[in-house]
Amino acid sequence: MSKFIHVIDNPFGKAFHEKLYDYVINSYFKIGSEDGPSPLERRNNVYIHSDYGIDDVNRIGILDKLNEVEEWQPYKDYKLIRTTINVSVPSDTNFPHTHKDQVSLIYYVNLDWKPEWAGETVFYNDDLTEITYMSMYKPGRLVLFDGEIPHSIRPQSNSAPHYRFTLAMFFNK
Repeated sequence: MSKFIHVIDNPFGKAFHEKLYDYVINSYFKIGSEDGPSPLERRNNVYIHSDYGIDDVNRIGILDKLNEVEEWQPYKDYKLIRTTINVSVPSDTNFPHTHKDQVSLIYYVNLDWKPEWAGETVFYNDDLTEITYMSMYKPGRLVLFDGEIPHSIRPQSNSAPHYRFTLAMFFNK
């Protein structure tokens, strides 16, 4: 299978998006996640996150909704290995990373977001010398991609809402 990025806007509808947002903002968050390998020089960069177990995943019904999305069909039998809510704040430094042998999914959870607030997801070529694709942070957008594509987050501007929420799910290939 070749590397891929699928971008689907509003695949789950407004009611589900609002329900998910409410669930997310009422989640238990902790400090200290690292997304990918962490060399010693990056260890002072910790992030806010909430890990979701299968009960949370079932409670919000995301897998049922995902199974209705056409672009998800080739991957529907892949095994879910992790679900997390990532929180970005304007002062974060984010590093390019990969998720080897995984299909990754991110869903932009905030209900309102303006283009001038930044917060894009950036995809790079393998040697990190060029940006190959950038997904704007658009509420309700789903980005499904090969986890082996190097990617990172562009932090939001100081004029944006303080918290940028994404639901991230990882599936074994």
